[in-house]
Amino acid sequence: MANFVTVSNGLVTREASTSSGLPPLTMSGDPWLDVSALNPRPVVGDHTANEGATFTLNHTTLSAAQAAKIAELRDAAANHIKNLGFLSGSPARVFPSQPKDQENIFAAFTAASIDNEPTNVYSLWSGEPGSTNRVQQATDWAMYEYDLEALKLIAHACRAHVNDAQEELNVECQAVLAATTVAAVNAVVWSSPPT
Repeated sequence: MANFVTVSNGLVTREASTSSGLPPLTMSGDPWLDVSALNPRPVVGDHTANEGATFTLNHTTLSAAQAAKIAELRDAAANHIKNLGFLSGSPARVFPSQPKDQENIFAAFTAASIDNEPTNVYSLWSGEPGSTNRVQQATDWAMYEYDLEALKLIAHACRAHVNDAQEELNVECQAVLAATTVAAVNAVVWSSPPT
């Protein structure tokens, strides 16, 4: 869980806690976290004075709880998209979904579409799924070859994987913003879309 903890010169910073099991993210490296887009933004009544121009958020107020919960949900959505991968193809294989993996999938699909040769194959990093639709061991990953029709299915599954997480994030953020108590905000939890 990530918490908004200080406001200094108009910048909100946060602390990362490993209690949620998600990898810690930084403000500069986290495209999911744009504090300027938070609505409602923390207001003056939500802060308690600290030394100088630094203020500490009072996490018992509604808007502070909403901001913290939205950051937590964004971290969970980013973890789902980037780290869980997705299943596609026949035979079914698991595909990684870090940003570079997504680029490689769509680059292979684009190249295959431009070439438009049904017999051409393109290599992608993928793995044999275990019982949980995840690759069980690092040695289960390999480069497999896919033709244009397979790449269409893989690209579609990749896009669906991202869209499903974004739609779930939107639903849960709307629930957070509609909440009228801190307890109601805290009751909203990330529910991973099926993979």
